[in-house]
Amino acid sequence: MKVSAKLTTAFSLAAAFLLVVEIVAVVVMGHLTAILSESNHHHLQISQVADAIQAYRLTPQRRTEHIARLDDLERLARTEPERQLISTARHGLTTGQPTAALEELGAFYRRAAHTASDRLVKIHRWITIGLVVIMLDSVLLFIVLIWLVRRWCLMPLGYLNQGVSALARGDLERKVSPIGDEEFVEIVNHINQLAAELVALRSAGERNQHLATIGEACSHVTHNVRSLLNSIRSLAQYESNAAAANPDSRVGFNYIIALVNKLDQWVRALHSTLTPLNPTAAAHQIEPIVHDAIALLEPQISEKGLRIDYRSDDDLPRAVIDRGLFEQAFLAVLSNAIHAAPTDTQIDVLLKNGAPERVTVTIADSGPGMSDEIRQRVFDPYFTTKPESAGLGLTIARSIMKHHHGEIEIESAVNQGTRVFLHFPAAKAS
Repeated sequence: MKVSAKLTTAFSLAAAFLLVVEIVAVVVMGHLTAILSESNHHHLQISQVADAIQAYRLTPQRRTEHIARLDDLERLARTEPERQLISTARHGLTTGQPTAALEELGAFYRRAAHTASDRLVKIHRWITIGLVVIMLDSVLLFIVLIWLVRRWCLMPLGYLNQGVSALARGDLERKVSPIGDEEFVEIVNHINQLAAELVALRSAGERNQHLATIGEACSHVTHNVRSLLNSIRSLAQYESNAAAANPDSRVGFNYIIALVNKLDQWVRALHSTLTPLNPTAAAHQIEPIVHDAIALLEPQISEKGLRIDYRSDDDLPRAVIDRGLFEQAFLAVLSNAIHAAPTDTQIDVLLKNGAPERVTVTIADSGPGMSDEIRQRVFDPYFTTKPESAGLGLTIARSIMKHHHGEIEIESAVNQGTRVFLHFPAAKAS
């Protein structure tokens, strides 16, 4: 039962107790009023009977006045015995002996007054006892209500206050244990959930601060690397344009220039991971781009004796991509597949219509696969299982996918290979 329902029940019982006390008080007061009225009536009648007896003894000849007194007594009579005694006294006037009946009537009223007095004394005693019981019950009820409020509300609130104070001091690892009824359990669950989110935010803040420091250093590194690449490209262009260069040398220098240009794009992309990306997206047929990207990694593919099984849907729509960034993301995934694939095996590259208005590029290898723990960390910056890798390939690939409003998914299990899905938005048919 919820604490609100418990408190409602407890205070409803207290209100019902007070209502019963009020009803009993009203009934007792009504009973007392009736007894007091009856007692006053008896005392009045006793006084009138005494006056009638004295008047008759002083002036027995005034029968008319005596009959009027008896009429007054009869008019105020409330019971049949009274009326019978008054009738007997009236008959006694005619015989000259009314005093005996009047004295008997006075004795009747005195007995009735004494009975009413005894009833008043008894009721007074019971009222006194009842007031003591009601006072004790009221005190007990007050104590019980205080105890229930403390048990159901104040204690859980105090415990929650300790937990919230610990969170306010920065002790985010502390878990508040559920205590109390449903409402407090819900509050505790929300507090623990908030603490977990704060822990995640604090970790993210520390990570961002770490990345900001690394990013500042990387900015200087990328600037210097690009300067070296410009020097290599200039030298290759000079040698390629030299009159003494033979055709084979020119082909080699041109290949160096192409590789340097690609490397320069990747360095710029690495720099862009430290600053907001601004992709220049346009509708492209991705088949030739994928072919060109595969060709760039042909030396590594041939070195391991790998085969690329390339397949594409016939009705593949164009994708909305930035060509340079797409190549970088694709090459990062394909390089991982080449590294993971065993020698003399096959890597599948599939281009398909994905979900509605999507183009999906799938790269699958038959390598050792990944455990769940590793798969959950592959997108973390600088996390790698390859000693020679910087651990930024998939991090950059995911950033590129996000800026293309796309998605990257990984399916992998130990000893079952890995499949990576790149989902890009498809261009609308014109």
